[in-house]
Amino acid sequence: AIEKYLKTGADKGMGVAMDATPVDRGAGAGLLSGYFEPETVNGRVMWGIRDMPHARPQNEGTRPYWPPIDPLKDWASRIGMDESFAYYVQWKIAQDGIEPKRFIDKGVEAQRSWYRSHDIDAFVRRELR
Repeated sequence: AIEKYLKTGADKGMGVAMDATPVDRGAGAGLLSGYFEPETVNGRVMWGIRDMPHARPQNEGTRPYWPPIDPLKDWASRIGMDESFAYYVQWKIAQDGIEPKRFIDKGVEAQRSWYRSHDIDAFVRRELR
């Protein structure tokens, strides 16, 4: 019952994060396709995005740097832009960095809020009836 309580809160948090996640305009789900369902690992319930190295810079933002061009070319193609757009975005990131989107943070806060507003004892008692 306790694990169900933890997973229910995690589901709420992950849902908020997914709603706030930037979405490619083209084919494919972009970052949304990298989410994994809440799972128990070493007694902790976890969720997040796997195998998407651009998730952290999108969530947390970056200082200016020169990102690799090939992933930007793939992205530009997915959203229906030509290769020159990828080079422009690369240059823009080198000038300004990436603004933080904080979609994971929004989900974590929603999860915490759910736990604060749902008494674990009452939840477990209902589950054990």
